[in-house]
Amino acid sequence: MKCVLHIGSEKTGTTSIQRALAEHGETLEARQIVYPRLLHGLKHVKISCFAMDNERMDIRKRRLGLTDDATIEAFRQTFRRDLARQIKAAGKTAQTVVIVNEHLSRLQTIAEVERLKAFLAEFFDAVDIHFYVRRQDLLMRSMYSTVIKVGGIRENVFPPYEEGGRDFVAFDFNRIFRLWTSVFDAKSFHLHRFEKPRLIAGDVIVDFLVQAGLADEDTARSFKVEPENPSLDPIALEVLRRFNLAWNRHGYDKAGIRGVGGIAGELFPGRGKPVTRAEAEAFLSHFEAGNRALAQDCFGSDDLFDTADMADMPETIDLPQPTLDDTARIMAAIWNVKFVRSQT
Repeated sequence: MKCVLHIGSEKTGTTSIQRALAEHGETLEARQIVYPRLLHGLKHVKISCFAMDNERMDIRKRRLGLTDDATIEAFRQTFRRDLARQIKAAGKTAQTVVIVNEHLSRLQTIAEVERLKAFLAEFFDAVDIHFYVRRQDLLMRSMYSTVIKVGGIRENVFPPYEEGGRDFVAFDFNRIFRLWTSVFDAKSFHLHRFEKPRLIAGDVIVDFLVQAGLADEDTARSFKVEPENPSLDPIALEVLRRFNLAWNRHGYDKAGIRGVGGIAGELFPGRGKPVTRAEAEAFLSHFEAGNRALAQDCFGSDDLFDTADMADMPETIDLPQPTLDDTARIMAAIWNVKFVRSQT
């Protein structure tokens, strides 16, 4: 049995892929493909938590209560047992299991990747790895909207690189490639660029299904779903940031704003907070050497990403300044939806 393993990176449509796979389980089963229910929805983080070193206190592990060795080992045993049951339940006709978790690209040590490899070897004869990468300045701009939607308060889209610490290891695609191919056979590692002109049918779901050999293009097109986790309109984004700031300053329970960011994304989608060309170029410059090395190794060129659009980016920008009417309009709309959903 083969495993198709999608490891990210973040903000490359993985949530949409996960949803599409979950919604088309019958189509997959007819093709002898299993997408384990164990990893549906938010449960997909379990596979990366399984692989992480015990001493690493990642936010995803903390949310699952994995804060000590005994709890972590018990979690691993349960996860191993549950996956074995679901694979067995799929029957002898199942030939491929699909695992999609963008946080796997955040594994940081050889030991973590080796732990994952040993675990997968218990179930699969072969592992086919797929890794989608997005130009780092665009990745951070999209991630900024997500940060604000989950309660963040920072003003700047691009954090100072020197202060980013280990957070920026997930942006170093060359490091990730070297790490994974030091453990898995490089021939099993497939790198894809998250750029619309390079994606089959201009869609990451279609592209992944075809590239991974899970479906032909016509079948893959039927898997399309609405994009998940959209960026916010600039004004709505700033309103939400200031709201988060006020909520924090007053010391209110964070549970009280759970779901607010998601509703904001539904009601006020947009292109996120604007940035200048100089800001984007400065951030991207930190990864240029690694990008070049990765492009040379995987594609035989010096350019990993298309940067032509940067010439059209503004030299200066006027930062969003919401009026009182903007704030009232946006928060009223959000709270109306939040209230309606609380009644159902």
